[in-house]
Amino acid sequence: MKTIINKTYQSFRRAYWKVRGFRNLLLLGQSLKLDFSSNILLSWKDLLLKGNWKKNIVNHADNMQMYSLCETVNKSQEHTVIVDIGAYHGIYAILLGSLIKEKKGKVLAIEPIPSNSDILRKNVHLNKLEDVVIIEETAVGINSGTVKMSYDDSESVLSNNPADQLYVPIARLDDLLEKNNLDHVDVLIIDVEGAELLVLQSFPWDKMAVPYIMCEMHPYNWKTFGYSGKDLIEFLKQHHLKCIDMYFQVYTEFTGLDYIGPCFLLPV
Repeated sequence: MKTIINKTYQSFRRAYWKVRGFRNLLLLGQSLKLDFSSNILLSWKDLLLKGNWKKNIVNHADNMQMYSLCETVNKSQEHTVIVDIGAYHGIYAILLGSLIKEKKGKVLAIEPIPSNSDILRKNVHLNKLEDVVIIEETAVGINSGTVKMSYDDSESVLSNNPADQLYVPIARLDDLLEKNNLDHVDVLIIDVEGAELLVLQSFPWDKMAVPYIMCEMHPYNWKTFGYSGKDLIEFLKQHHLKCIDMYFQVYTEFTGLDYIGPCFLLPV
């Protein structure tokens, strides 16, 4: 009975949001507006750690990542530049964009799936952040061109499945920064379902350094993108970075294929 009542309540909420055109969300002191179809943070309960929270690694890590990012951005100087790769519907783009709006900062929000980037644009417009958030509808990798992707809700990955018909552009991160006249990056957020190393390799390390990198790690999918944990560790060593997850575990090697979640990539 309780489940039926809850489902009915959620249906009425969604119907109201649809008529209204948006829903309100108070998040970490910021009053935000989201398009009614945004499938993110539907309830304040999404931020609670219930039961054995270690089993709920995704929620815990995401919460820690969000608080950490906001704390870092709050302390940032003027003209802060944030790059959000895999922006989805834009919860980080609009939250962090709201925090740096008065600092004359910029958010480069990168999302390859057209249906997601459409909602992202609506959320940016609802929060009057068009002058802050730059949207690029593309995947990011070491080569430019076009790639085939499979898409399931918030997850999108490169695909070799003949049944998948979604082709999207792909570009190097250094080219996207140059295109948008961004000569520095203060915060780099990467959530690309396994293409982490390819994104990192396309950053212009010879021209700039990033003091704050938050990278979500998906070891189970690295093989799909043609690299291993050993390759990633070698890259981090070459660029004098260390990987620390949300449980303060330092990775000197990646031995398993289990999901790790958001990690800090910090200068050694």
